[in-house]
Amino acid sequence: MKQTSASILQVALAVPLRKVFDYLAPQGVSLDQVEPGMRVQVPFGRSRKVGVVVALATSSDVPANKLKAIHSILDAQACLDKEQLKLLNWAADYYQHPIGEVLSAALPRKLRDGVPLSADETVWRCATTAPAEALAELKRAPRQAELWQLLSDCPDGMDQNQLGQLEFDARAALRALKERGWIEAITRKTRTTLLPSVGTEQAHTLNDEQQIAVDALLEHARKQGAITVLPVLNGETLLFAPFDDQTAMIKKRFGLLEPDVREEHYLKPEELDCILVPLVAFDDHANRMGMGGGFYDKSFAFTRDVSNPPSLIGVAHELQKTASVFHEWWDVPLDKVVTDAAVYLGASHRKNAE
Repeated sequence: MKQTSASILQVALAVPLRKVFDYLAPQGVSLDQVEPGMRVQVPFGRSRKVGVVVALATSSDVPANKLKAIHSILDAQACLDKEQLKLLNWAADYYQHPIGEVLSAALPRKLRDGVPLSADETVWRCATTAPAEALAELKRAPRQAELWQLLSDCPDGMDQNQLGQLEFDARAALRALKERGWIEAITRKTRTTLLPSVGTEQAHTLNDEQQIAVDALLEHARKQGAITVLPVLNGETLLFAPFDDQTAMIKKRFGLLEPDVREEHYLKPEELDCILVPLVAFDDHANRMGMGGGFYDKSFAFTRDVSNPPSLIGVAHELQKTASVFHEWWDVPLDKVVTDAAVYLGASHRKNAE
């Protein structure tokens, strides 16, 4: 790390205040060991909070006798790199949202709670090459034989999570193979998954549970005679291409997969009945924070001027809910947001309910 003459750490905390907080380094720790993007645990009121260092400073507006020291530095390296911090700072500024809440929302839950960025995990791997005559003995121990074959096919070994997904309890087979001296347990570092590097052109993919939910929804819609569509980029706005299980997909701008259909089959936003809208964050009033490209707001701006607009339904995880999302006049409101835990109504639906 670069040497610095700074003496103050500016820390962003997940509180509804649009500011950062100044702290001193812990006793015995040089600021040469700290860089922006690292997590720290700090005293805050009567409690302690996990925050992210956003800058090093040479002075503070807080009187020297009022400055508190950080309780501990949680990382040996930054959780968020310079480009990620730049992007998140831009998002906080653009949406007029507290930087601490934006950074907190960008981190996985475990890191927000202060769990170490890297931890030790036990991995089982082959320790030797078993002779053919010894392998013949495993015919009477099918579980050991199956596990030995699996480990032989995994030169990097298998961790506890992978072993736990097997169709049988591997613990007895592990003990037996270890007693034979054929396998060994080693310890290696594992790193919590963070944000992808900014600038990579790799589209997000659904996890297994999300894919199951989407497939079920599509199947239900098609049984009701609905046409299902996916967005395609059209300059600065969106059009929508019909697709089904047989439609080929091609990679387009931003690495997104789009249906490979002729343009004359595209539908305009005005022709749709219901749109499921992705988002980065939302609040109790169904205000939405997107990725900042403006495609959604430009494409559905017409909904303000028609009497029977399509339903706009945000789809999110409950953990994406934040205290408030700053709302500009050009932001197109959602009718509701559906999460794995609740349904949040937009302003128009709340008014009708009242």
